[in-house]
Parts: sequence; structure tokens; C-alpha cells
Amino acid sequence: MILERARASPELLALALLIYGLCLAIPFMPGVELGWLIMLAFGRPGIVAAWLVTIVALACAFTIGRAAQRRFDIPPWLARRIPSAGELDDFYDRTLGRTRLGRWVGRAQGSFPYLTIAVLLNLPGNAILGGGGGISMAAAFSDRIRAPGFVLTCALATLPLPILTWFGVIQVEQLLGIGG
Repeated sequence: MILERARASPELLALALLIYGLCLAIPFMPGVELGWLIMLAFGRPGIVAAWLVTIVALACAFTIGRAAQRRFDIPPWLARRIPSAGELDDFYDRTLGRTRLGRWVGRAQGSFPYLTIAVLLNLPGNAILGGGGGISMAAAFSDRIRAPGFVLTCALATLPLPILTWFGVIQVEQLLGIGG
């Protein structure tokens, strides 16, 4: 009964999408669960709307990151605390770089930056990296990542869950742990 009322309320859908978009665009804020809840509560219109808002929110985070990169200098007190590229390379070589997976990730990151973004967006536990908003802002700091390619990557990387939910292959109720 509650879900039927929610599906009949476009105002409630708009409010839920606004909150979802804001949470998703802010680094370290949980957002994907709200997207699942919107898909559950609003059915097929919610699935399409949540997917579109996901793309817009990640693009907004990317745009904010790109603007911050261009407009703000790093304060000297913070610059002293940021490791240099050489220090990061040394750390990487001592840890992940020695493993087969680490070498593969290093090559993929350099050769396939958009694929790396797609993998990071879908990586379980990506909240450690800042979630979708943090990954998007970090991607904006790379001169190799262009906005149109980033938006296309986000659209394709986030498409499988809405498609599988649309066709009933994935039941959102089960993902949220409320289904029987």
C-alpha cells in the first residue's frame, strides 16, 4: 500500500531523486542504497530516473573536481603533507607493485583510464575511495580524462543494474534485504 502511494506521487519521486543526487555527488556519502530504494519504491519510472540522476550526479562531481583543480592552489601547509610522485611510486612498488594484480592494475590505470574508472565505480566497498562522488572528483584531476568520455563511461558502467532490475533478473528487495 505504501509502495502504491509512492509510485503515484511524482513529487515524492522528484524529492527522492534530488536527495539521492546530492548524496551521490558528495564524496564519502552513501548514495547507491538510496538509488536501490528509489528503484524499489517507484518501479520502472524510478529505475530510469535513478540511472539518469546517477549519471548527472557523477558528472556534477566531476565538474566540481575539474573546477577545483583549475581554480585553487594547494596551500603550502597541505602541500608539505602530500607525498611526492616519487614517494607514491616507491610505496606502490613496495606494496601492490610486487604482486601480479598490482602490476596489472598499474598498467590498466595508465593504459585504460576510463576502464579503471568503470571498475572503481562498480567495485564493492568503493566508499573507501570516496564512493561515486569521490571517484568522480579524483578522475577530474587527471588531464587524461575528458568530460564526454567520463560521462559515457559513467552511463555504461552504471547501466547493468538498472537493466537487470528492469527485466526482473535482479530483485531490488533482495538486494536491500527486505524481500522474502
